Amino acid sequence: ALFRKRALSVRRDRRAWASQLLLPSIFVFLALLTARILEVKIDEPPLKLSTDMLSGTVWAGSARVIQTHEIPFSKELKGALAENVYEAFDKGKGSRDSLDLLEGNQTMGRYLFEKRSNDNLGTSYGAISMSGEEKGQANLTLWFSRQAYHA
Repeated sequence: ALFRKRALSVRRDRRAWASQLLLPSIFVFLALLTARILEVKIDEPPLKLSTDMLSGTVWAGSARVIQTHEIPFSKELKGALAENVYEAFDKGKGSRDSLDLLEGNQTMGRYLFEKRSNDNLGTSYGAISMSGEEKGQANLTLWFSRQAYHA
């Protein structure tokens, strides 16, 4: 019934059909064709993201200036994988970052929750921990803004 109604409407007024369906699609096609023809390709250098861009932004809204960001790193997982991850983060850190390896078998959770009076936590925007079984599943946890993100 609806199809028949629309067919009758098209038969009575062809200009209305053209202005409602054909003209908008033609204009869209012409706009896309013009954009494609006038497209400018510029080879821009890749954008290098660095944590140096975040210097002084540990606490939002404060004027506190921080010279180095201290990032605690906990290797609860022993083995080559943990070493490789530590080396990758060490290579990727910014010039103002300090990747601090926790001593002994201290877990990151215990470090973060027991060191509330530690002034160094105020100069960090995150922490990293590797845990899991040596020949089993490994867990990488990124701690940021009092939350843990697991990968």
